[in-house]
Amino acid sequence: MPQRATVTIREVARAAGVSVTTASRVLNQSPTVIPVSSSTKERIRHAAAQLGYQPNLLARALRSRQTHLLGCLFADMTDPFLHPVAQAAQRTAWERGYRLLSADTAEQPQEVVAGSEVFDRALVDGMFILGAMLDEAPDAVEQVIQNYPCVVAFGRGGGDHPVSVGVDNELGARLLLNHLYGLGHQRIAYLGCQRNPDMRVRRATYTTFLREQNLTCPEAYVRDEPMLDFADGYRALRTLLAVRPRPTAVFAANDRMAIGALRAAAEMGVRVPEELSLGGFDGLNVAAFIQPPLTTVRQPVEQIGQLAVQLLIEIVEGQVDPAQAPQVLLPPELIVRSSTGPYEEGGSMTSEM
Repeated sequence: MPQRATVTIREVARAAGVSVTTASRVLNQSPTVIPVSSSTKERIRHAAAQLGYQPNLLARALRSRQTHLLGCLFADMTDPFLHPVAQAAQRTAWERGYRLLSADTAEQPQEVVAGSEVFDRALVDGMFILGAMLDEAPDAVEQVIQNYPCVVAFGRGGGDHPVSVGVDNELGARLLLNHLYGLGHQRIAYLGCQRNPDMRVRRATYTTFLREQNLTCPEAYVRDEPMLDFADGYRALRTLLAVRPRPTAVFAANDRMAIGALRAAAEMGVRVPEELSLGGFDGLNVAAFIQPPLTTVRQPVEQIGQLAVQLLIEIVEGQVDPAQAPQVLLPPELIVRSSTGPYEEGGSMTSEM
């Protein structure tokens, strides 16, 4: 079968009903004397996508001294929470005339180094660090931040110019804790992990909130696990349910731990929410389809991916000084579902046993 010839800018222009010059300037993000309307830009980009147009990156790089390539160091590609962030970042990069190249680091220092070396050879214009890796591979990540224009998503910035986009973890934790407290719960436990800055903020907010409400916090009510996965939540809740008196509500630091905890509760015959209310953090899509559906703090993941890449491109193009760029914290949203309910003395009888 003959191979399809490379789609040219002329074909894109013809499909979009514009001149070759206009199509070229839109797809290459070139300045124009005569403004191009948003609808025309969208029509050109749609035609390019439909035809499978691929710009000649080498020619573009020679003209502009930029490759229009961005590197993305992925903390963990198996993490379902990060997928929509990466998709939004990829889409935003494409709309701005850039390509996003990704490398999975598995949060390992040697993989951070290997990924950055690949991006060195690709001559990327900037780096997007997706996920909290500074605690796991601080030296390797700091080196990346010092060598490239860089934006970090979900984790503090670092190096000389810490630029980051994330969620307001304190606000999110308070939304869930206020919800549980408002339902009458006073024995509130915490399932989490201290591996990254976001989790440490959630844990600290939990401790502060209980102190503000004059609630006791037995040491056994706090479970810091090695990781933040389903199995960690499962193990943590089984241990927690052996504590006396039992907590009547649990704040899980992420949805995966919360889902694992729900499985443990079901196996141990603890009814949710009648005997134990349980809430998570992240807003994974699957949280709405488990039984019972999970109350969670939803993070604006698509907006975070979009803003992070927009900010990175503005830094690359000299529109934003990284030393003056703000740390962007977006507000989360509490999604109340069936896994949380009011505290009832009779319904929580087993909690006292």
